[in-house]
Formats: sequence, C-alpha cells, structure tokens
Amino acid sequence: MGNPLEKKTIQMRTIETTLVEVSSYRQLLAGWHDEHSPAPREKEIVAVESFLRALPPDLAPPIPMISGVTAQLGLYWDRPENYIDLEFEEEGVISVLIVHRRSTPREHWFPRMTAGDFTPEFLTTHFCHLRKVEA
Repeated sequence: MGNPLEKKTIQMRTIETTLVEVSSYRQLLAGWHDEHSPAPREKEIVAVESFLRALPPDLAPPIPMISGVTAQLGLYWDRPENYIDLEFEEEGVISVLIVHRRSTPREHWFPRMTAGDFTPEFLTTHFCHLRKVEA
C-alpha cells in the first residue's frame, strides 16, 4: 500500500521547492560528503534548474539527488506505475532510465539525450504517468 507520509511528501513537493533544493547544492564544497567528494559543478546545477523550469506544469515534480562520490546531479520520480531516473552528465548529456511497472514490466534506457530531446511527444509517451495527482 505504501507509506502514507511518503504520499503526503509527494503532494507537498512543487517545482519551486525542488528548485530551492537543487540551488542549495551550490553551497556544497569539495569534501562535503567525504574527503574525496568533489563539489557540484555549476553547469550541471544550471542544467537541472533549466530542465525543471521547462517541465510541463501538469507533471508531478521530481525528487532531486546528488551522488556523494561524483557530485553528479539527477532527478527521479518513483511512482506505482513507473520509475524514471535522469542523470545530468557533463557536456549537457542526460542519461534516462525508465522502468514501466505494469503486468509486463519494461525498461527503456536512453544514454545520451539532451534537454532538446524531451519533446512533447517523448514526454507524452514516457512521462504520461507523472501527471499530478489531484487532492
């Protein structure tokens, strides 16, 4: 059935709160996670912020993440119908893993996308289960 607190968190998250969290990564300096962890790169923070601002307003906001080892930024959605993971890499590359959790689970891996590849057709096909849940 799921954790009821988790559902409440999903409903309270907005693109604005996600942007604030991503922006806060600018405060992380080298060594923030352990002595070898690099600081997040400004270009990747800007890329994630730009991506978030370009999302259709009817999509549920993603949850941001940052790797402690590489400081690579990402976004993910973990919904009953699917799991979508975006990793923002150098040179504007976005790697995308989409796992559809249906009666016949399927995975799609898109290793070298750019922000321009997230066309309305792509979003309709692969992100259709991410529409906001009405309260």
